Amino acid sequence: MASEEPDRQGLRDAATILPFAAAALLAPPLIWIFAGPTEPGRVPLIVIYIFGIWAVIILAAFLLARRIGRLTDHDPQRRDGGP
Repeated sequence: MASEEPDRQGLRDAATILPFAAAALLAPPLIWIFAGPTEPGRVPLIVIYIFGIWAVIILAAFLLARRIGRLTDHDPQRRDGGP
């Protein structure tokens, strides 16, 4: 069981960092880099960047939640008092 603890702690750390990383990636100074006149496929680059980052954040949160849920489901010493 000791080998699972670093993995669990790493997942908790990643889940804690994710909102801050998302805020940094969507901060105006970084977005201004993509606000140029470039339009690949007639879609402004800033729109592609914002929706791309948004999709990656949602996917990362989903995968983290799934892995944390799997570790919690197999934990015999759950702290929430569940069965």
